[in-house]
Amino acid sequence: MMEGEIIGKLQTSAFQDCLQQCSKQKKCTAVNFLLGVQEDPVCLFIDRTKEGNESEMPIPESVIYSAVSFCFNQKLSSQCTDSTTWSFERFPNKDLIDDRFAENAEGTISLEKCLTSCLNGKQCRAVLYNEKAAHCRYLNVSIQNVHNAKKFFKRSVDVDLYENNCFPENLIMNIAQCQFIRMQSSGFTEIFDERIANVSSATECEQLCLTWDSGNCRYFTYHRGTHMCYLSHTSPRTLNKNPLQNYDLNLSSGDLEDCCKPDRMHIHGASLKMFSGTLMTKNNKIVSCEKKFFHVYEFDAEMMYNECGMQKALSPYLTFSNLVMLKEGSTELITVMDKLLKVVCRIHNDLEIPPVDQHLSFHFRIEDGNITKQMLAKNIQISPQLRSYVTQPRYTMEVMDVNRNPAEVVQIGDEGYLLLTLHEKPIKFSIIDLFARDTQSGKTFTIIDSDG
Repeated sequence: MMEGEIIGKLQTSAFQDCLQQCSKQKKCTAVNFLLGVQEDPVCLFIDRTKEGNESEMPIPESVIYSAVSFCFNQKLSSQCTDSTTWSFERFPNKDLIDDRFAENAEGTISLEKCLTSCLNGKQCRAVLYNEKAAHCRYLNVSIQNVHNAKKFFKRSVDVDLYENNCFPENLIMNIAQCQFIRMQSSGFTEIFDERIANVSSATECEQLCLTWDSGNCRYFTYHRGTHMCYLSHTSPRTLNKNPLQNYDLNLSSGDLEDCCKPDRMHIHGASLKMFSGTLMTKNNKIVSCEKKFFHVYEFDAEMMYNECGMQKALSPYLTFSNLVMLKEGSTELITVMDKLLKVVCRIHNDLEIPPVDQHLSFHFRIEDGNITKQMLAKNIQISPQLRSYVTQPRYTMEVMDVNRNPAEVVQIGDEGYLLLTLHEKPIKFSIIDLFARDTQSGKTFTIIDSDG
């Protein structure tokens, strides 16, 4: 929480608006974004150069985010656009476990110079700063871009981590087709960057998260009772919070797991120098697919999971992998500028691709006996197999009316139920991609989507 004289208030549901309004006021040097008495978000503008009244300050537990302004002596990195209102996020008492991901700055250095140097660097995702020693380290990893922060970062009394919000990937992730781990009956409504009202469903809330233009939306929560959608740039895993501890039947949440596409692998490359060459997949020296690029600084390529010699593994989880060679085009010879990469995409269980060899159980009921007298050719033989029973299916689904009787036809507006009967006890069972189809128009309606 930032302390000082409160010079203004703003009723807003977006932290972004809070920061933008503060930047327009000369005396505003900090903000506190918090939940008010009526659970409405409030932004307090603070002048840190003056001492404030303690009785007017909020309790620390009510503050969602705080921010402090400071000026750089030189122009910001070109990666910080006009829509980027905050450049770094501070995570106190964090240090690296393995120093191979860090590069030390020379000599003693101020925090402002440390942050400025990071913004102007090409691979600086974060900095570690020791204020007592005035020591700065530049990192190529950060809390938000690792799956398990505990394996990379540890607690430290003297060191704080500042994550770079202007790193280039933050600008391209918003347009990727990312996937969320959905959780029912859990979520967080007290930690958010923006709260949006009148949202009809959790699916719409997820789309708002994907198209959020104020940064990377890594987590969303939807409340069915209030129709509120909460968007956050921070995952609960980063804050060491467990969504299951906040149980509520009205809540649905989604945690950004990965940006793998469910049916293809997306490879994005960037070069400091103009690049011409070929991206190809190789297995045992056999080239399966290739794509050529001419005079580009950035390039994209997509490979379908069932093409280009893609390797599939089912254990311990569904994984697609391939060897990709990036060949510089000035010569046919192998040079130090050529790269051989192994790319791996892990698919979450909720996104399992249905197998090709699916089987449908069915039986015929003959109402009118029939016989044919057409003679078959001698090279065609029929092996009759008589069965007086029908194999029991693993599960059946029936459409029931409001009185729980089987329904023959369902009209628009009818109330009813879907009765799912399991005839075998499965180890794991879930329902995804369930659709209803209008027999007259052919239009389909989603009942249960791919997230269940």
